[in-house]
Amino acid sequence: MRGNADMPTGALINILTNANQHTKDGGIHVHWSLVNNQYNLEVSDSGTGITPDILPRVFERGFSGIGSTGLGLAIVKSVMEAHRGEVNISSEAGTDSPYRGTNVRLVFPAEQ
Repeated sequence: MRGNADMPTGALINILTNANQHTKDGGIHVHWSLVNNQYNLEVSDSGTGITPDILPRVFERGFSGIGSTGLGLAIVKSVMEAHRGEVNISSEAGTDSPYRGTNVRLVFPAEQ
């Protein structure tokens, strides 16, 4: 990968902090892989999840559904854009599934 090493590290810390804050019982899983010339970093948790009405807005600067500053995921998105990558988020809030929680996937293009 090419870019500023501190920025993606900060993005990962932000995502792990969010996962830890919302996962009281259960776990957090981190998976790193190289697929089709892309580095994929996934953080999945079994926490409370994000409700469907909030999920589309989580990357908006200043938006928070839980009273935080609303800057963390907006910064993650800008870091990924600066590194020609992308961030995807999915969540299953309020279901009875044992796999409910949130999944955040960072995709970085591999240097050619």
